[in-house]
Amino acid sequence: MDIRIQCLCIDSAHPSKSADFWEAALGWRRTYDTDRQVVLEGLGARRVDVGQGDVGWVVLADPDGNEFCVLKPLRPESESAS
Repeated sequence: MDIRIQCLCIDSAHPSKSADFWEAALGWRRTYDTDRQVVLEGLGARRVDVGQGDVGWVVLADPDGNEFCVLKPLRPESESAS
């Protein structure tokens, strides 16, 4: 089984400049670009319907059909105290 980086978040004063480097280095494509945030992807995942209905996450499948959910990260103020 191979392990590949799926997500890497980099804090940068110049996101577009940093993304230029990683886009070329990894061969990923730029799918979202603003002054403050750039998203690179292209691993081949596709949206799938597993009966999830209207929820706050997206269900995707990798090229082999393995399903996984993508959720937004919680903000510190929205986390419940333990």
